[in-house]
Amino acid sequence: MINQTIIPIIISLVITSCASNSQVSVQSFEKALADKNTILLDVRSPQEFEEGHLHNAINLDVLSSDFTSKVDALNTQNTVMVYCRSVKRSATAASILQSKGFKVIDLAGGITAWTSAGKSIVQ
Repeated sequence: MINQTIIPIIISLVITSCASNSQVSVQSFEKALADKNTILLDVRSPQEFEEGHLHNAINLDVLSSDFTSKVDALNTQNTVMVYCRSVKRSATAASILQSKGFKVIDLAGGITAWTSAGKSIVQ
């Protein structure tokens, strides 16, 4: 009886802590970009990427069928920074990346928050 109650609680806490630890503010994300050992991923569609993206971002569409195989080619020793338009797709990407052993930093609010804070993008 105790195991039936405790195990779901532990699983829930682990999932919640993993998901919540990776999202950071625009200011924290910008500071983390200074680290040359990070990989910056824009996980939106190629069309969205072309409309504007963060400097030095690599476009890997999380909804693409080859996303996982492209992620497998990345070095797990690097921290991966991810963003999308608002946060839904980057949260999905962060979950996949974390399951593969990456340390992930997810931009809370996505590129929308970035531009709203007056930060520049490449167009």
